[in-house]
Amino acid sequence: MLSQQRLNQLRENRDAIAEMNAKREKANAWTILKHSIGSDLTRLTIPVIFNEPLSFLQRLTEYMEYSPLLSNVATERDPVKRIEKVAAFAVSALASNYGRLRKPFNPLLGETYQLEKSEFRICCEQVSHHPPISAFHAQGTGFQFYGSIQPKIRIRGQSLEVEPIGLITLQLDTIDDVYTWSNVSTIVNNIIVGALTIEQEGKMEIVSHRSGLKCTLQFKPTSTLFGKSERRSVQGYVINQQKDTIRAVYGDWTQFLASCDVEIFKTSFTRWTKESSKIGLFRTASSPGQSPVVPLVNCESSLRTVAGIANSTLLWRVEAKPPSAADLFDFTYFAMELNSLELAESITLPPTDSRLRPDIRLLEKGNLDDAGKAKLRLEEKQRFDLEMRKKSKQTWVPRWFTFGTHAEAKKPCWLFNGAYWKNDWSSCPNLF
Repeated sequence: MLSQQRLNQLRENRDAIAEMNAKREKANAWTILKHSIGSDLTRLTIPVIFNEPLSFLQRLTEYMEYSPLLSNVATERDPVKRIEKVAAFAVSALASNYGRLRKPFNPLLGETYQLEKSEFRICCEQVSHHPPISAFHAQGTGFQFYGSIQPKIRIRGQSLEVEPIGLITLQLDTIDDVYTWSNVSTIVNNIIVGALTIEQEGKMEIVSHRSGLKCTLQFKPTSTLFGKSERRSVQGYVINQQKDTIRAVYGDWTQFLASCDVEIFKTSFTRWTKESSKIGLFRTASSPGQSPVVPLVNCESSLRTVAGIANSTLLWRVEAKPPSAADLFDFTYFAMELNSLELAESITLPPTDSRLRPDIRLLEKGNLDDAGKAKLRLEEKQRFDLEMRKKSKQTWVPRWFTFGTHAEAKKPCWLFNGAYWKNDWSSCPNLF
């Protein structure tokens, strides 16, 4: 199993990674961020000690960790059940952010990443440097999933907010339906003092452009007010064209998403959140006086469940991370495979693929000093290339995506031109 091979490879570097993690614990990101208040934080160069060994393009690929959900969406004929499943996929795409407090490497202009699996294939490209914009396109049986992300970073009090500006699209080819949404903000708390924590916060609206259905989801962070603790939650409704609420959706973006009857939800959700806060998210199925339950996740060889709302339908549940994830960048099994060259042995990668970045590979091995030097060299080369283009009055043109207008949402977007999968790398730049 390739994921186990990758886990073993990372474990071989455990001592070096542990030493690097110890240095990171002593480092303080605020000493860097405080000098950049009010400026464009996307232009900020940070020491490699605050990075994880993945490019942001690879992080985008983690949207596909729960790709089997898309196969279920593509075959679902009931439009209400279908938009519930789309919501489950949209929430699942955020789950890998939990515990990931290191920053991915900024992609170089023209950098690419591809991943091919039995269920899908995906291509990503850094189409703009200032502002930084990353575009992606995935396709599988019966669906296309694509979009672009322009991170906007701001400091608010003791928190760092990353707003992912951009439109996300799921196009179902067999059912002829198109869904669009935008992701919510990621909040990193306690950047000045205290233990860092990460939350998703804001409103997500998923729109079906054929049925007219909408699913609105409100992401609420964990909070403590006047000694009362409220657990993080996702909650919302499926709404029809007549603006009637016809189904409730609820859960925790780090763990699961479920749906239930609207009236049952209204009478049970507050009690459920209070009880869940008291007993903790997980409990064993044999816990007395706590029914009904919704099966959630296998953990430590023991089936564990979370207290749920009556007659709920479980739409998605998180997969457990590797036992040693906390010591290995908090990667999931899926994330551990993203930098694997073994996974790409059967294909010829373009010279722009993120797997070939020397700084990322060095950091993965725990070689902090050499990773920093390699990162600096690549950044200086990128600045030099930019100056050369300015002098020759050349404009950068992305190779695999074209700027256009979204056919359904009528908004500007980056559209995949399809040429990438012809595997012609003759025009690719020398980035690394």
